Amino acid sequence: MARSRFVRWMSLALLIGAAPVARAEEALAPDVAAVLADADAFAIVSIDPKVHRPWGYGKEADGGRPLARWLEAVAGAEGVYGRVEVAEAAERAAIAKALAAGRAAEGPVAGCYDPRHAIVARKGDVTVAIHLCFACHYAVILTADTAKGTLASFQDVGGLKARLDGLLRAGKVALAEDVEKAEAAAAERGKGPQLSAPMELFGLSEPDTLEVYGLEPSEYDDFGYGEAKPEGTPYAAAMAKLASGRGVKAKATVTRASARKALSDQLYHGYARGGDPAKCFNPRHALVLKTAAKEAVFFLCFECSYATALGPKTEGGRNLVTFSDPGHLQARLDLILASAPAAAPAPAAPAAPAGPAAPAAATYDVILTNAGSNLPLTIKAVRAATGLGLKASQDLVASVPQPVKTGLSKADADALVQSFANAGAKAEARPSAK
Repeated sequence: MARSRFVRWMSLALLIGAAPVARAEEALAPDVAAVLADADAFAIVSIDPKVHRPWGYGKEADGGRPLARWLEAVAGAEGVYGRVEVAEAAERAAIAKALAAGRAAEGPVAGCYDPRHAIVARKGDVTVAIHLCFACHYAVILTADTAKGTLASFQDVGGLKARLDGLLRAGKVALAEDVEKAEAAAAERGKGPQLSAPMELFGLSEPDTLEVYGLEPSEYDDFGYGEAKPEGTPYAAAMAKLASGRGVKAKATVTRASARKALSDQLYHGYARGGDPAKCFNPRHALVLKTAAKEAVFFLCFECSYATALGPKTEGGRNLVTFSDPGHLQARLDLILASAPAAAPAPAAPAAPAGPAAPAAATYDVILTNAGSNLPLTIKAVRAATGLGLKASQDLVASVPQPVKTGLSKADADALVQSFANAGAKAEARPSAK
């Protein structure tokens, strides 16, 4: 009996040593609570823990401005699966209450930090960002005064994870844990010969540079079917065409190493799993990955489940390989492109002489004609263009067709139309009424 009690006490001691009990100093700091209670903007963000965990370990201090640096990363869609704006006051209050209760509660914490959720609230010019790891029971709270991200204990005593997951799913935003499960399943299923071709051949699992392109598919489909007979290699021809801007709708450079690694991993998993291809190849996305020694361009058609990978030594011919999207790579690329400036149009070929041209309109109005299927991105584009608040932007998007901005130059109007196209919406530039 004594031995049995001794074993039980030792087991309990080891358990406590592996999962120490933590107690928060306060529920939430008064300035943080004030912003959450009366925010002008309030959003839930689904994030990739591989990209965002450094803020918890203080590795993103950047001269004492981790909040600003994190907001820059999110604005560039680095490690972001999507976001949902929370407009209802009752929903915001419930989230804030669960946050306060979680910070005040006692409970075990783990020796890791993998944040998959973030809450961003802004009141006036004051912004608060809260990263949450429900697996590890840790949170990181960033304000403008935060010099270094620090882990703080957090317990999900108010059902906060379920609430946040529900909001993200309702907004058709992928959850990080769902992406991870799909990637793991794809990797397990894909231990076949197809893996040897793209990623292992080019050795680009941790690229030094990574560029994302949004494409006009009719300009780039021949690189998959091998119909083009370019001078030199198909890779050289593809890179020259991308550099010229021909058929390029948008372009973005991924600056953060962890975000490049995450995208490369998703590309790998898509090849690993293969797909159920259709009889077409309409690449609307391209990724250019480079290291000091190697480089490659990948053209992706998510609707056809085909991709083609070209390196400097790739010869002509049919280069299509089956590809799937178990990790929501398309959604991530679309977010990155929607956050990037519109690509400059390619120079047009000289036109034949014509008769006197009609005088160009002095100014143009941009009309939003179709809000598209990703309303949060469209609302974000409206707010960026107009400076309207969340409610006004939502009302505008909900009542299309509506004018977004009037009296613009032709260049500014075209750029705004492209920004809506990047968000999956449709807009038109029309001459202003005289």
